[in-house]
Amino acid sequence: MASNVADAGGKLDEVQALLGQKHPESARPYLHPIRSRLRDAVERVSSPRLSSGTEAQL
Repeated sequence: MASNVADAGGKLDEVQALLGQKHPESARPYLHPIRSRLRDAVERVSSPRLSSGTEAQL
């Protein structure tokens, strides 16, 4: 459930509350990022560049 909430755009504090955890860090073990969500996160920021001038790839 935690990963599904995160995949839908939920924040760590929301996942924490839904799991009934006291501290946000307690929810982290239940989060399993998927490649497409990681790619989306990279696309939300400006294009990172490597020192050689090529774009970083996921």
